[in-house]
Parts: sequence; C-alpha cells; structure tokens
Amino acid sequence: MHFWCRLLPALLAVAAVFATEEIQPTSGSVRPNYTNIVDRIVEAIFRGYNKHQRPVEMPPKPDGQPAEPAPDVSGSSKPVQPSTAVDVNMKILSINKVDVINMEFTLDMYLRQFWKDTRLRWDHYKDFSFYNESIAIPAKKEHLWLPDLFFRNGKEGYLHTMTQPNYLIRVEPDGQILYSQKVTMKFSCQMQLQTFPMDTQTCFVNIGSYGYTTRNLLFKWKRDGLKDPVELDGSMQISEFNTPDLTARRAARPAQGATRV
Repeated sequence: MHFWCRLLPALLAVAAVFATEEIQPTSGSVRPNYTNIVDRIVEAIFRGYNKHQRPVEMPPKPDGQPAEPAPDVSGSSKPVQPSTAVDVNMKILSINKVDVINMEFTLDMYLRQFWKDTRLRWDHYKDFSFYNESIAIPAKKEHLWLPDLFFRNGKEGYLHTMTQPNYLIRVEPDGQILYSQKVTMKFSCQMQLQTFPMDTQTCFVNIGSYGYTTRNLLFKWKRDGLKDPVELDGSMQISEFNTPDLTARRAARPAQGATRV
C-alpha cells in the first residue's frame, strides 16, 4: 500500500502529459478534439478568409497546373484576374399588382445566385475529403463575400423575415455556393397604353452589379436541366391579365454588367 501511494502521483503525471499532447493542435492541421465534423470544416475553410476580396478561379494550364494571371494590356503592372462568374435564376411566386396609373408592378420571387469560391473548398483537406455533403452556413453571411446584385429598375422592396430571415447559404465540397433569398420587389415599367384595355405590355426585371464592371463580375442566367432560368409558379394567376410569357437574356454595358428579364 505504501508502494502504491508513491506510484500513483507518477502515473497521474504521465497521464496528464499524454492528455495535454492529445488536445494540442498540430502544425498545419485542424485540432482533433472537435466532435462535430461540420464545425471543424467551417472553422478550417474560414480561417484567414477575406470577405473583401472577390473569389477568382484561374483557368488551369494544359499540364494541369494553375494558370498565372494575364498581364494588364492597359499599361498597369498589376496582372489581370478573370471576372467572377455568378449564375442567376428566379422563381416568380406571384405578380401581386400591375399598376397602370403609376406604371409599376410587384413580384414575389425566389432569387438564387450561384458562384464558386475555391477558398471555401474542403475536398483537398486530408481530414475532410470523405465528407461530400453540402453545408448550410447562414450564420456566416456577414463573413462571406457576396455579389452586389441590385435591381436597376426597382423602386422599393424587402426581404422576408418571418419567422426567420428567408435566405439560405449553402457551400459544396468544391467551393460552389448557393445563395437563395425570398424577395418582394416593386419595379417600374414604361407601359404603352394606346390600345388600353386590349393592350400587351412588356416589362423588365433589370439586374446587375452595383459596384463592379463586367471585367470583375459577370452575371449569367443559370438553367437547371430543361427549366428556364426564370420560372413561373404553376398555380400563379393574375387578375385582369393573361399569364405572361417570359424571356431571359443578357446585355452587357460598358460601365457595369447587367442581366435583363
């Protein structure tokens, strides 16, 4: 018994050393004492992330190596980086009001944006490559680079917040991001009323980047299989009007990129 009393402090000291070594993070790897793999991935991909820099994906060289930025032909010494491509689609849930007096109309819609930010990929991490599911990161919205999309002909609008803010941010293992919002927006429309009430009106939803040029940020329409990039809810009806036809096209302006519906 006397011998055990002397041996016990030594055993406790050895155990403490092993326990301390187990919880210490190793250089260049993620701490192994996390219990939730999603938390570990989110911490790893946002470590050192700068939301003020737009994501840039360099095209690969023929040998598979990343390409170098092209020199700026304008005379600047700064290399030219490819524009960030953002795919857009919409689902129009309802056309609430068409006001011919004020020449405006109001839409409820899902606005979805897709882009790739390779800084947020985790499929190249040895510890995480097995996890091939997408991760929802709405809590990281304030820490994430987001496209500065705005409605050029929008008059007023709001994002839905009941019962929680109606938006979703989801990231894939390769860094592909989905940003979806539920939006109600009032748009201006220059209506031609010479043949009223037998008139046909053409109205636009004109979107683009508020601060970037097309050299830096490029919006494109995204098609999901056979679905059009702008989709009408099948149950939607408009009083006093026939169901509208939709056409999506892209028009680039010299100063700023624009996508028009």
